[in-house]
Amino acid sequence: MRLRKWGQALFCFVFVLGHAARAEAARLRLSVPVHGVSHMAFYAAKEKGYFQEEGLDVEVILMSGAIGIRALIAGDVDASTVGGSALPPIFRGAPLRMVFISFDKPTHWLYAKPDIRAVKDLKDKKVAVDGLGGTLESLLRLVLEKNGLEAGRDVPILAIGPPPGRFVALTSGAIDATLFTFPLNFRAEEAGFRELVNFVKQDIASLTGSIVVHESYDAGLVGKTGPRSRERPPLREKQPPAPFRFWLAV
Repeated sequence: MRLRKWGQALFCFVFVLGHAARAEAARLRLSVPVHGVSHMAFYAAKEKGYFQEEGLDVEVILMSGAIGIRALIAGDVDASTVGGSALPPIFRGAPLRMVFISFDKPTHWLYAKPDIRAVKDLKDKKVAVDGLGGTLESLLRLVLEKNGLEAGRDVPILAIGPPPGRFVALTSGAIDATLFTFPLNFRAEEAGFRELVNFVKQDIASLTGSIVVHESYDAGLVGKTGPRSRERPPLREKQPPAPFRFWLAV
């Protein structure tokens, strides 16, 4: 089921961004918050040349959710896979469109040092997220509030960046807890850290595995014009069968 959902996400990504109207491949910059299993469809499609066959030269760039959305607004990337981090700026009027959501539950786990046995024990402990204003900070604030703690006042929140850096910070003792997605949640478990929260099982809605584009890209689908439309390669709709070869091979 999870593979099918990510296959649909990949289909939607290529469907929306399409293939270039000109002969050469259109260069598209895609920001992802983590190099992990949750984004393997994009890496596999790139590695096997499926994007290229659809007229796309996709560059996958690792950056935190909050930074990725700011880069998308500024035009430094063309699409992002972080939906939760996109909601606040969208509500404030940012020219972004969310065109796909693959999960409605957050695929994150909160891990802490072994001596921290519960969320309430995080008082005065240092907890790291990827960046301030993103999905991870929102999830952390929610779970802290449910346990009678206030982020910032009771629990210091540090913005450290992508998961690999946070894993190093946790193992070195620089922080006391942080959030991981797969596969680093498995590594944290193997390293002896304690799982405090499995967000998949929480009654929390979160837009995970989303595809967010600038309005100037979405313009071709909805018949509108965006302020940056002339700065980007003209793209058209096209159903892409090639990316599904990856899922057929799984």
